[in-house]
Parts: sequence; C-alpha cells; structure tokens
Amino acid sequence: MAQRRMFSIDELQSDDFLELSANAQILYVQLSLNADDDGFTSRLKMTQRLCGAGTDDINDLKKYGFIHIFKSGVSVIMNWNANNQIKKDRYHETTHKDEKEQLILNDSGWYKLKEKPNYNLHGYKMDTDWIQNGSNMDTQVVKKGSLGSEVKEVKNSVDEIGKDSLKGEPSKTKNQKQSSIPDELIKKVLLHNGNDVNKTALEFIDSEIDISGMSDKIHRIHDEIENKKKEPKKNKLDEVLNGIE
Repeated sequence: MAQRRMFSIDELQSDDFLELSANAQILYVQLSLNADDDGFTSRLKMTQRLCGAGTDDINDLKKYGFIHIFKSGVSVIMNWNANNQIKKDRYHETTHKDEKEQLILNDSGWYKLKEKPNYNLHGYKMDTDWIQNGSNMDTQVVKKGSLGSEVKEVKNSVDEIGKDSLKGEPSKTKNQKQSSIPDELIKKVLLHNGNDVNKTALEFIDSEIDISGMSDKIHRIHDEIENKKKEPKKNKLDEVLNGIE
C-alpha cells in the first residue's frame, strides 16, 4: 500500500468542510490516512475513538458526502480518486471488492453509488417455439413486469434452420441459437455499469442471458453513449435565442 495520501486545498477550505466540527475534520483526515489504495477502510470505529469523534461527526461526514458507510461497516472516502493518483507499480487493489462493486466513478473522480437498475434481467427468459414445418424458429425474449404486471413480449426472428438441412448439414439446435437483446435494454445495462462493456457482459451472463454473437452490438451502443457525452451541451441562452428566431 502506498504511504502517501493527498488532500485538495479547495476541498479542505470549502464551505462544506469548514462547516464540520474540528473533530469531524480530524476524523476525515485520519480516515484518509488509514484508507487503502482505493479509499476504503474497515477501521471507522477505531479511528473515531482515536480522534475523540462522536456519532454526530460521522453523520456530518456522510451528510456532506465526504464518506459513505456500507452495511458491512466498511467506509469509503468518496472523493478519493480526485485527490489520489497512485502509480501502478505501487497500487494494491482493495480487498473490499463487494463494496467497490456498488460504486462508479463520475467525471470528477468522485465515487457515486450505483443507482438501482430500472430493469430486471432476472425477469427475462428465452422461450423457443418450433414451427412444425421446420423452416424456421422464433425466439421470444419475455420480460415480466417487476410487480407481476402483464407480460410484454419482444419477438425476434432467428435465421432459418431448414436451409442447412437441405444441404445435408446438421440442423442447428436450440442451444446454438442466439438471442436478440433489445438495444434499449443493452443501453440501460451499460449506463447502470458506467458504460463498462465487460461489466455489462458479466451482468448478462450472471443473469443466464445468452449474449453470444452480440459483441458488435454492445460495443456499438457503448460507442453511441460515449459520443453522446462528447456532444457540446447547448447553452441555455442559445436555446432562448433560437426560440425567438
């Protein structure tokens, strides 16, 4: 673990930080000194006693967004990555990986809690219906309502299997068929995972959804999200002026 920790003058002299009690400020500094290379520490209670800080001091650090405390008791410095850039040869990843998985980094280098997904991957299943003449197979991606509401179906036609049989080649089995995942669902999962392709793929796989052959599609939607971020934001004054025209 690296032995140096960095602090920002802008942060320590901000109105929010100066609103904290002296004990809360000392507690924040000590927690930062005790944190691992990802800003996590399991020594909150010990550090609290060391500083003579009270429960109100901890609550104020949480209130102003300087720390977050997980149900496990592990705490994290929320602006850790904005202040601490550790060289790869000195960096050791945190052992609190379950807690780290609950966070994403924003553009300013602050940790942000992942929002609860507005989708339910575990509500999806693959239903395969064979058409009796053997000419093709339709795969349905069925999404169940999160509260047991009516079932919505998205039908996706899959490539014909009869042609292979006519050529004397073995027909493709049900397990060899690829699902067609709606673009909107992929986009939601990507956004929930900070537009990280690998984490998105793992979430689909963990939910037992077949994504074989979907790599190009997932990367395309990933690129669309990234390009959207790079688009210049419209100035409100420009919008008003355009409205007048």
